[in-house]
Amino acid sequence: MQDLIKANEANLDQREDDPNLIHWGKYNMIGRFIGTVAQCQTQCRISPDYSWKERRDISDLLRERKLMTIEVSVISIVSYSARF
Repeated sequence: MQDLIKANEANLDQREDDPNLIHWGKYNMIGRFIGTVAQCQTQCRISPDYSWKERRDISDLLRERKLMTIEVSVISIVSYSARF
């Protein structure tokens, strides 16, 4: 996903030498990234290696949105900054 974001942000939508033309290389690269991700998703869906029985407690835990309090956030930032 990070490669997709970088490809989009680092490349112009139009060609520099002719702004009336799209930057085909950028969209070709993005298309290949999307194709690769779709292929991996398909392989995961059809593979028996990923057929686990559903565990509701784990899926609920992963979907639950938990936010840090301001205090914990500040402590985290300060301790991270102290390393540099």
